[in-house]
Amino acid sequence: MNFGKSPIDKYNDIVLFTASEEIKYTIFGMSSRIAQLAIIDSIYTYIILNKSDEGKRAVNDTERALQSKKY
Repeated sequence: MNFGKSPIDKYNDIVLFTASEEIKYTIFGMSSRIAQLAIIDSIYTYIILNKSDEGKRAVNDTERALQSKKY
């Protein structure tokens, strides 16, 4: 579990933690990075798709632009 204590925690309303089990000899910490990226990506996607009309348009425009590149 990654429940590190940081001085900035006292200034946050909500603190999110990730849980990952690292391989003993890995120097890159990939599991924890992927877990943290998943949280950030989820928050970003929620905000863009649910709180911003401009964000929705940007996502739809990007999807349309990439449609011809798929397959």
